[in-house]
Amino acid sequence: MQKDIIFLFDWGGIIEPMEQWAGNWTTICKYYGKEDCFPEMGNDFYAKNFITETTRDTKKVDAFILEWLKSYNVPISENSVKEFKKVYFNSFKDNYINEELIGKIKELKINYSTGIFSNVGIMELPRQQIQTENYSIFDKVYLSCDLGVCKPDYKIYSEVEKEFKPENIYYFDDIMKNVLCARNKGWNAFCPRCEKDTLIAIEKILKKISWKFKKTVNFLMW
Repeated sequence: MQKDIIFLFDWGGIIEPMEQWAGNWTTICKYYGKEDCFPEMGNDFYAKNFITETTRDTKKVDAFILEWLKSYNVPISENSVKEFKKVYFNSFKDNYINEELIGKIKELKINYSTGIFSNVGIMELPRQQIQTENYSIFDKVYLSCDLGVCKPDYKIYSEVEKEFKPENIYYFDDIMKNVLCARNKGWNAFCPRCEKDTLIAIEKILKKISWKFKKTVNFLMW
């Protein structure tokens, strides 16, 4: 077992395919009669204010949701936040995960550490915890809503480095700026285009690790 080595995965785009993102946000925009605002509404929700992904403080998130809805001239009532959360969850609840990759991660966990390293807010947590059995397939869980900072800020990468050496981290993310930041930190970082690419990369990494391990053992025996 080599638990000092970790295979680290982003959520959206790696664990969970992102092809359905547009359709889900189209549904949300249509609900509010804002079809002409797609994809601005979705991008704005995640990117303009990181509060949705950097805290578990429900009051702060609820305040942001109200402000965000008002910015798109959505009529506001005392149930607006509750209504949006329901629409959001119903739109994303049927998202699926890359099941073959999940199977591979379970195999990796036998000999290596596994982890999720993701910009995730409390809006996504209930669904993800169901899909990954409460994250039990991961040895380590690094989420922006717990750490108070989002990728590609170097601070969040430093949290992983408290437990693992950069050269022992194998990280997969679908956003290149996050991958480049990881590489600048000395991580082995990859930006696969699909689940198949991720699985192929993992197999190549395993062969490399196995070769290095055998070489080390032979040297010590010699």
